[in-house]
Amino acid sequence: GKMQTIMDVLNFVIKDGKLGEMMSGTTGDGKLWKYPAVDSFDDKAFKLIEDELKKAKSNKIIARLADFLWITKHDHTKAKIATDAYLNLIDEYEDNDQSAPDHHFGLDVLESFNRAFQLSKGINYKTSEVLKEFKRLLFGFNPLSSSKAKLTIDLVELAIDNKKDFKDADFWEKVIILCEEQSKRLLSGNKQYFAREYLLNIKKIEELVLKKKNRKWDIKIAESYVSEADDHKNRKSLAELFSLIKAIEEYSKLKNHKKVEELKKRYKTSAGSVEFNEISTEIDISDVIKNAKSR
Repeated sequence: GKMQTIMDVLNFVIKDGKLGEMMSGTTGDGKLWKYPAVDSFDDKAFKLIEDELKKAKSNKIIARLADFLWITKHDHTKAKIATDAYLNLIDEYEDNDQSAPDHHFGLDVLESFNRAFQLSKGINYKTSEVLKEFKRLLFGFNPLSSSKAKLTIDLVELAIDNKKDFKDADFWEKVIILCEEQSKRLLSGNKQYFAREYLLNIKKIEELVLKKKNRKWDIKIAESYVSEADDHKNRKSLAELFSLIKAIEEYSKLKNHKKVEELKKRYKTSAGSVEFNEISTEIDISDVIKNAKSR
């Protein structure tokens, strides 16, 4: 029926401009199956989607139906409708994020922006408007949002991947300042994982875009692993050992032999004090789970 067809469209995963199934597997007799599948849509279903798109009021439904018709039928008008709807969705999700900053609405903002960016670039529509929106989100997204780090890091990576669209050297300097400020803030709050992602992005910008090399960021990355190990030290868990291994690798690359020796000694001492039989009960993975959710 009509509802099922619409549900099928909404259940596709759209990644890099391609439709992916929500689930797939093999039947008892070894046949492959997937749901939803494009080849299950006949002319009648496509006509129904066209009609529903004309009537739809919700930006989410409009975006998905128009995007589906663009990907399957290459209809430019639908790509424009989808771009506009995704841009409208950014505002909606941002309002939700302001009211409930802990609910990861920023990840929906990110997803909507990414798709608007791909579509706009692909059909050369509203490109300057989308770049303006990009800069607004990158420099002005709600600092209290739980999605702030993930959203900002991903937008910086999007800029690096599309560096030809950002020719202004001034822009890149601003991005480096932003990344450095964010990494300092996260390091002071013992959030070394996200802090490192920012530092790695600064390295990428300097090497790939500005064509210069600066050991400063490698040193900060190495230091972040040590401070992560310090953070785990009191818990006598394996996490401290993992961070120390990473720190040793980083300081080896920096040829800081004195630091490498010091950390190796510390590793031996810590490894001796980890009681492996306690690990299953002692290890605290709430941070790991939080990280995974944010990612």
